[in-house]
Amino acid sequence: MNYHLTRVFILLSIVVIIITALQTWGSFQFDVQNYLKVYHYTLNNLVMNDIQQPLEDSRRQINVVAKSIMTEKVYQNQSVINDYWVLADKIQNPRHHIFFYNLLFNTISSYPEFTQPTRFDATNRPWFIGAKQKGVSLVGPYLKLNSRHDIFTMIRRIYGHKRQLIGLLMVDINAVPLQYAMDQSLRDNRERLFLLNHLHHVLMETGSGALPTLSHTTDRDNDPTLLQYGYHMTVNVLNQPWTLNLYIPPEVFREMLMSKFKISVVPIISLLAVFACSLYFLLLVVRQEQLQLNGAIREISGQTPLPPLNDRHTSHWFIQDSLSEIECLRDEYLHNKHELYFDPLTRVKNRRAFERDFSSLCNRGKSFQLLLIDVDYFKQLNDKFGHQFGDLVLSRVGAILRSLWGHERVYRYGGDEFAVLTKVRIEVLRRQLDACMEMMASRPLRETQCHISLSIGVAGSEEAPINELFELADKRLYMSKQRGRRCYTLPPETD
Repeated sequence: MNYHLTRVFILLSIVVIIITALQTWGSFQFDVQNYLKVYHYTLNNLVMNDIQQPLEDSRRQINVVAKSIMTEKVYQNQSVINDYWVLADKIQNPRHHIFFYNLLFNTISSYPEFTQPTRFDATNRPWFIGAKQKGVSLVGPYLKLNSRHDIFTMIRRIYGHKRQLIGLLMVDINAVPLQYAMDQSLRDNRERLFLLNHLHHVLMETGSGALPTLSHTTDRDNDPTLLQYGYHMTVNVLNQPWTLNLYIPPEVFREMLMSKFKISVVPIISLLAVFACSLYFLLLVVRQEQLQLNGAIREISGQTPLPPLNDRHTSHWFIQDSLSEIECLRDEYLHNKHELYFDPLTRVKNRRAFERDFSSLCNRGKSFQLLLIDVDYFKQLNDKFGHQFGDLVLSRVGAILRSLWGHERVYRYGGDEFAVLTKVRIEVLRRQLDACMEMMASRPLRETQCHISLSIGVAGSEEAPINELFELADKRLYMSKQRGRRCYTLPPETD
């Protein structure tokens, strides 16, 4: 039984380990995919609604206004604001300032109206780089003048006669809504959301996590390295060399995985219990097989009788080879032992077995009866009818004695002499002796119709010292022969 239970628990342990690991990892990957899908959808919406749409609106504004600027007014240092500016201002909501900086006279025209501060130096403003470098169409974010809010500025260079740069047309883009949208997009403050330009400079960012080393991160949701380096997601901004980047640190994924393991606490506890049971039953198997091995060795030495070693209903894991060798030795030993203490002719024990059992009974100190039995006129029968007939007589005597006292206590002492060791009371013994005499007299041998008789002498262990008991039984056997044979002689007080 222990073998079957151990097999079952070991298999259950392996199954529970595999199922728990696969279930936990599969559930973790499913949650990661859903987590990243939500972010992918969120970042795409953020780029479309909070970055690309304001930029597109600003381009439309600046294109409308640029077509309405009259270069003659620029040369005359007159305001270039007209009705197109009013229409263009309504393109964006909320409203933003539209500026024109006159490079020739260092003056600014704006709609809505903007009061130029005293000691205003345009060269110190971030957007002035548009006058120095070609190809600059957007600058920022930077702090708006006389304000606490960051803005971007879209720039278009205005040329006059002979391709002379005469001014900068600019539209402000409020960066506050974008910053707010980025702040609201993060699901965990340890994550990092940041906007990069084409030079990989950070324009805007949110989140308390450190900026990652992007070369180590992965952009695959099923990559196990995200537990070590984290995850990097990138969304490109249309018509602008910007990218919106999201970095999710590995701690977020580790916590997700740990939460899955916490959910799997019950299977893990079950696993530990199964392992404990497996180990316990395995120890029982080892202990059981150790006892079987020791018992098999003790059985060979004659100390403890055991059932057959290779029971069909019992399997052995560790001692099968040893038991097979021991069984061969035991079979050989039992065969030799049987030959050593058994008389094959009469099928009773021999003189060597008698001496062993007689000594054992004497050492126990309990009372018993010793019977010495002799076949009457056996030599004459043997000489008259031959040795085969004599063997038949001895076999018949052995069978009758076994039927009365059992094969364990009947011995052929030598020739035609038998012995019996019995613990029955004298009254019972007397009935057994009478039955023996009757059976011998009533069963002639069919071959010759010859009746066989026995002479028996009985001595009790309490009558004489052990070393004199056999001699006493032999004297009473002799007394039976003197009385005419075909009789038995009991101790005097019972005779």
